[in-house]
Formats: sequence, structure tokens, C-alpha cells
Amino acid sequence: MNDDELKKLWQQQPLREPPSAAQLISAMQNKTTQLRRDLLARDTRELWACAFVIIIFGVFYFTVYRTPISRLGDLIVIGGAIFIAWKLVHARRTTPPAPPGATLVEALRAELNSARVQSRLWRGPNNFFLSKHNWNHCSVQPKPASRSIKRMSLICAQ
Repeated sequence: MNDDELKKLWQQQPLREPPSAAQLISAMQNKTTQLRRDLLARDTRELWACAFVIIIFGVFYFTVYRTPISRLGDLIVIGGAIFIAWKLVHARRTTPPAPPGATLVEALRAELNSARVQSRLWRGPNNFFLSKHNWNHCSVQPKPASRSIKRMSLICAQ
């Protein structure tokens, strides 16, 4: 098949009708509803995991480990699980979905706000646990060293 035959074949294909505004809005609402369901399922799994960790390390605190340093470690793990559970619940409660009678713009703003909060929450472990510090200004850059070996270092703008 040469170039002209391919062009002719491409030009003979029927055009698809572009979706209407109502179809686009409906598809967008379906996708945001699915996103909220997925986030709820993920948050529920995480909360169950936090409860499991709290129960297990609570049992360790009261029965298995008797030394003060081991008990302190158990309390740190329990405190971390409580903090994670609080962050999940707090993020969900601060970004409620738009009310049923909201306009399209209000609904989109609510979804955008929710997506931004979830993005900040799950950007990475550093931002999850150390969310007050912005690590975006850090980059890994090669530093020349002796011979052909290059060292990598973390460069952070001050």
C-alpha cells in the first residue's frame, strides 16, 4: 500500500458525531461519582488497617513487651496509626460533595477542591507525614567526582 492509497482510505472513513454537552456532563458526573466511590473504598481499607495496627500494638503494649523502650515503640506506632486515621477522616470531612441542587460550576469547584486535597494527601510519604514542608523545590543533581564516577546529591533551594 502506498501513500496515496492510505490517504484515500483515511479520507473515506466516516466521521463520528461529537458528543453533546449533556452527554459530556453526564460522563463527567459518572467519572466523579466513580472517583468518590474509589476514594471511599481506599479510605475504608486504610481505616481498617489503622484499626488493625492499633489493636495489635495495643496487645503488644499490654501483654508481650514489658521493657520501657518496647512500650514506647508500641505507643509511637499506635500514635502514628491514630494520626493517619485522623488525616483520612479530616480530609474527607473538609471536602464534602456538592449538594444535589448545586449548579454545574459549584459541583465542579467541589470536585476540584476534593481532588486537590486528595492529591496533597497522597502525593507521597514525605508529604503525607511531613505535609507542612514543601519538598517540590528539591532535585537530584549529579556532582562530578574524581575519575569517571559521579555522585548524586540532593540539592534543596533555600
